[in-house]
Amino acid sequence: MIEPFVESFPEDNQHRGRPSYSVLPFLRAALAKRYFKIGATSDLRLRLLSDTNLKQICGFENIPSAASFSRYMSYLADNVSLEESLGKMMKDYYKDKSVDSVVRDSTAISAREKPVNAIYYGQCL
Repeated sequence: MIEPFVESFPEDNQHRGRPSYSVLPFLRAALAKRYFKIGATSDLRLRLLSDTNLKQICGFENIPSAASFSRYMSYLADNVSLEESLGKMMKDYYKDKSVDSVVRDSTAISAREKPVNAIYYGQCL
């Protein structure tokens, strides 16, 4: 679902040095960072190094160095608004679909209409 979004990024291949990484694994890693509530980019990289399943889901064959990983993640942070982009994709994806279920929470919450005036009842705070 995010592949068409990634096609809008220019490939940064200048035919000098090492071939550049694809943006798609980094975008997936940014989504995983948000989903798993990982605070720092360095913690995300360590998680990818230790969790082979997450590494495979994100699409990394090898985890880049800390400098490269940080550079790509800061590039995504500067150039991509995940809320806007994913919001557009979700609207396009669900525009012809109907809602088939609604979830409601009917848990009772005990509360008073008005707070008790402690001074009126002669109690000290």
